Amino acid sequence: MGQMMERLTSATMPPPTTPIATTYHVMPDLTKGVGTYNGEKYGTVAKEWLHGIKASGSMHRWSDEVKLETARIHLRGAAKAWHDARDGQLQTWENFEHAFEKTFCRKASTTELWEAMRTRTQRSKEDISTYFHEKYKMCRA
Repeated sequence: MGQMMERLTSATMPPPTTPIATTYHVMPDLTKGVGTYNGEKYGTVAKEWLHGIKASGSMHRWSDEVKLETARIHLRGAAKAWHDARDGQLQTWENFEHAFEKTFCRKASTTELWEAMRTRTQRSKEDISTYFHEKYKMCRA
């Protein structure tokens, strides 16, 4: 009778299952380190912005499509209008990078560089180290 009861119990009861653990993976927003670019300042500012996208892309192994989309969503003002006017022509990262450099990364004249360096003064509450290194960077440009 005990064997019969055991067979009936095991036949009607499903085998024990291990619970399935639900795991969620949240991807961080890797574009937070990329600032916006508004197209108002040319030269070094534009070069640094573009370099920031390329550096983030290299570090996070972004495809050219991701770099292009990251650049697009971080454009503001005149730079966004520039992009929107050329949207059909800027379908690849290579095209975007070339057009951006040609438009915004022009080399400043020696006079412009000198004037920017000459007029750069320490801002209120600006750390002396920050001021020094920014001014030094301007001297090296």
